[in-house]
Amino acid sequence: MQAMQQMQAARAQQAQAMRAQQMQHSAQRQQMMQMQAAQRQQAMQQRQQAAQHQQAMQRAPMPQRPAGPPPGGGGHRPCPPGQPCR
Repeated sequence: MQAMQQMQAARAQQAQAMRAQQMQHSAQRQQMMQMQAAQRQQAMQQRQQAAQHQQAMQRAPMPQRPAGPPPGGGGHRPCPPGQPCR
């Protein structure tokens, strides 16, 4: 009678251990998946940032100096039409 109980207890313990191992395993797998997903997201963000940077560079034209003599310098600048010359 006692031997039977011991066998059952041992089997229950084994089953518990197996379940615990499986739980741990799935938890590790989930962690791995999360890590990979996070890395993938980071890579995506970096790529997006790079693309945005390039677009911004393309959109912002190089600062060009206005044509004509630099303001404040000598030389008579033609007055804009519709305004009296000073």
